[in-house]
Amino acid sequence: VSVVAIAFDPADPSHAFAAASNGGTGTLNALWVSHDAGLSWTKTSIEVSHYVSGVRFAAADYQVVWASSSNLADDEAWVYWSSNGGVSFAARPWLDQPSGLSLGSLAVVATSATDAQTAWVRTYGVPNRVWLTTNAGVAFDEVLAAGGIADVDALPDGRVWVATSTSGFLLSLDGRTFAPAGSEPRPRGFAHDGRGLFTATDPNLDPFALTVSSSGDPRTPINYSSMQPRPAPPP
Repeated sequence: VSVVAIAFDPADPSHAFAAASNGGTGTLNALWVSHDAGLSWTKTSIEVSHYVSGVRFAAADYQVVWASSSNLADDEAWVYWSSNGGVSFAARPWLDQPSGLSLGSLAVVATSATDAQTAWVRTYGVPNRVWLTTNAGVAFDEVLAAGGIADVDALPDGRVWVATSTSGFLLSLDGRTFAPAGSEPRPRGFAHDGRGLFTATDPNLDPFALTVSSSGDPRTPINYSSMQPRPAPPP
């Protein structure tokens, strides 16, 4: 089974989901669930003949689970929403097809900390895009078109950060309008918890691979304990 995404229940670490993308028409393309911390897995109701491309617990309600799948052959995609911890899912077909859109890696990349029906979805193509839904995936609004979108994170205070490989950080204060917010360190991914906002960087361009900011601003890390310089390459 080729797993492309995994999510552990923040309220119960023994409860986890894995998104499998094996291609073809095999029976392994599914969203899998574990109730014993990953020792064993069974299929959920999401079993498809294409790729399951993502899974995420909602930050506002851990009983809400988001997932996504993509059919590359027919340029189709779906977003799935569960309000009962992943026991059952409502399937929302993707209806937005602007020019240059690529649905191969459609994934829910961030969820609201205050509203379990609000999330941001990334699609690839020219350009990459971020979409916002406020009704559990029934409809989406395009809120950002930019190159090199790598990740998105929505903080509890309403700030939404976007990491790009081409133009650094983008920041939104309302989840809909984004503006450039600096290019260093070179962001590649986000995660946050009670300690602050963690940012994965480009170790080929930055002298560290991970920073953490207790202020939630990845441009000004407060805790430098994770910012250890890279060892010098051998002569």
